[in-house]
Amino acid sequence: MTAAPLALLAAAALLCAPAAGHAQTTGAQDLTDLSLEDLLTSEVASVAKRPQTVDTAPAAVFVITKEDIRRSGAQTIPEALRMAPGLEVANLSGDSVAVSVRGFNGRYANKLMVLVDGRAIYLSTISGVLWGQQLAPLEDIERIEIIRGPGASLWGANAVNGVINIITRHAVDSLGARASVTADTLGQTTTDLQFGAPLGQGAVRLYLTARDLGEGDSRARAAQGGFRYDQDVFRNAALTVQGDLQSGRWNEINTSDALREDYGRFKGGNLLARLAADDGDKGFALQAYWDHVDRRELISFKRDQFDLDFSRHQRLGGVHQLVWGGDARLTHDEVEDGPVVRIRPRERTDRWFGAFVQDEVALLDDRLRVTLGVKVEHNQYTGVEVQPTARAWLRVPGGSVWTSVSRATRTPSRLEADGGPTPPDGFVESDASRPTLDAETLDAYELGWRGMLPGGVRFDLAAFHNRYDGLVVWRDLVGAGDQASAPFNAGRAVDTGLEAALEAKPAARWTLKAAASWQRLRNRDGLRDGVRIYDLAASPDYQLSLRSWYDLSDDLELDAWLRRVGPFADGATPGYDDLDVQLSWRAGDHLQLQLFGRNLLEPRRIEMNGSLFGATGAPVARTVGVKLAWRR
Repeated sequence: MTAAPLALLAAAALLCAPAAGHAQTTGAQDLTDLSLEDLLTSEVASVAKRPQTVDTAPAAVFVITKEDIRRSGAQTIPEALRMAPGLEVANLSGDSVAVSVRGFNGRYANKLMVLVDGRAIYLSTISGVLWGQQLAPLEDIERIEIIRGPGASLWGANAVNGVINIITRHAVDSLGARASVTADTLGQTTTDLQFGAPLGQGAVRLYLTARDLGEGDSRARAAQGGFRYDQDVFRNAALTVQGDLQSGRWNEINTSDALREDYGRFKGGNLLARLAADDGDKGFALQAYWDHVDRRELISFKRDQFDLDFSRHQRLGGVHQLVWGGDARLTHDEVEDGPVVRIRPRERTDRWFGAFVQDEVALLDDRLRVTLGVKVEHNQYTGVEVQPTARAWLRVPGGSVWTSVSRATRTPSRLEADGGPTPPDGFVESDASRPTLDAETLDAYELGWRGMLPGGVRFDLAAFHNRYDGLVVWRDLVGAGDQASAPFNAGRAVDTGLEAALEAKPAARWTLKAAASWQRLRNRDGLRDGVRIYDLAASPDYQLSLRSWYDLSDDLELDAWLRRVGPFADGATPGYDDLDVQLSWRAGDHLQLQLFGRNLLEPRRIEMNGSLFGATGAPVARTVGVKLAWRR
């Protein structure tokens, strides 16, 4: 590593360093009053499908709190995800953002399971997440739980490299009215309106958000409205009903020969109901939802998904913590031929069924915990898939160590199983030219250590070694030249990496949060450049992040966020440095003003090249702006 990245990280710390002799009292607001020990013992639910503390989780878990989001200045969920070590986020163009964990990034990154309040937004039609359609107001997000590494033994197929669970606030916690407007020098705007009130035996939250993001020929405009209702129905049990409607349009200019201009639109909606109860020793959750996506772009489709999920956890014999459950899912989609993509049949209905069980056993007076679990699923693409895990957690002086061995699978998408690039005129594709696909598999080995260092520094370290088999690659069809191709399970890869997160309070008014990751992702079988779509080099070799929070007074905050993203292994995307600075002022109890500068170190940069069908990413520009927020 050159000296430049290290110098930039040091500069961020100095930028928000407290002045000598400054008062050392802090204002009371959200999580800023929690000690570092309190943050280690905060609860997460995504690792074991039951509440547990961060320090006892035998996985590489990272939590982005609502205070992290507020002080980051992020305008979208992908921007907020940059805070987590190992997360790869790259703006492409229009409403397209590439997000992945531990490699394999791209427009439709296919190895990351993402949920919003337990509703999966991973689309099996394309094997990916449409990040431009995730419009939930950031002020409504309670926390984002991120598991780096396989979560398939609980969450099922496609939770290969990680799981992201976006959890919104309880309606009771958002009573009253709120309005905010954000605008910057690029003409980007975000407007959020919200109203919450008691209703019956519970509370309801209504919201509306509108965004106009991007620049010039790469612009995205979208709006979303929705509600959430929460009510206690009986002892230790609560009912949640929530839903959203959304619509958007965008345009982007690609450099792909296949598609010079891309104009798209989307519509969508969802409705979810959940009944959950928890009294500490036992609990259950029963959830059902419907989700609809209608998207018109390079790959145009409509998809409806219906999902039913049940889980239960209970303590047995004082040492066993058992979690079990099952789910059923039905999807129906309709696809259209595009300029470079064709899928047959155009309509398809698929069904998934699964069941899981996991047992955590406490040993040695609860200093050692051993977890064994497995999920068995059936899908119509690859049949029965078995995804086991074995994890161990050990209390050591000053913290804990953990290790895991897991297997996860990714099922083929509709695009891979039934489609591909449109063949040339006169070429007749036979059944034999499209072999039946198997699931991609991952065998993952992880080791982690977290706790407190002298001086009150919180740390979290994780190392991993991943072995992938049966990766889907695209190869030319015989007789079609280079104009038509079909998928095969021919790829094998190895990924090794390290991830770290540190947090410290040098002074009562000053907080530093650092993150770093390094990985080496490489082929195991020497696939040549002629193989399309399959690309191991679309990820940075390393990433560094340093966030500084400094309270100038009880009502005035100065925040800075410095990042270094290393060059991509393919040599097509150089590394870059990024600095965001934000000054926030609370004018009484109802009004807040924020002045911010983003991407301050470079006039423009490209965050990813070589995305789908050769399209390059649009430049990300420097910008300065203001946000005004009012609440009552």
